Amino acid sequence: PPDLLIPDRTTLDPGGVQATVRYLGRGHTDNDLVITIGDVLFAGDLVEEGGPPSFDDSYPISWAAVLGQIADSGCGVVVPSHGKVVDRDFVVGMAQQMEEVVKRAQDSIGDGRSVDEAAVDGLDLPVPVARIAIGRAYSELGAEASPKSR
Repeated sequence: PPDLLIPDRTTLDPGGVQATVRYLGRGHTDNDLVITIGDVLFAGDLVEEGGPPSFDDSYPISWAAVLGQIADSGCGVVVPSHGKVVDRDFVVGMAQQMEEVVKRAQDSIGDGRSVDEAAVDGLDLPVPVARIAIGRAYSELGAEASPKSR
């Protein structure tokens, strides 16, 4: 089992290669780490290529900010947990997708809509994935997942 607590940032030297390990905040989960070696950033599940992101344990509001940090890191290559190696533009697009989820959740909460009503259309996600994403955003915003009684 893991036996090293990583603060916000630490440097390791496995086999003569300097690796910087950083915690950028909550995203895919509440404990994602990124590793940078040279200009390559290993993003784990913070970046997912080839399919929609997995939102089951996510924090979409924070995830958008973390993706912004990854995009601004100056790394030329980002290695996701799933799919092909990506670049900054891909990460920026994923951050925009998170921001759309958050905006939809905020607007839907303001309109008194349920998660199901909010997830029906307009997001570039399959509806079952959008339901989970919107529900997680509702939770992160401290809102109930069903419309309030009027």
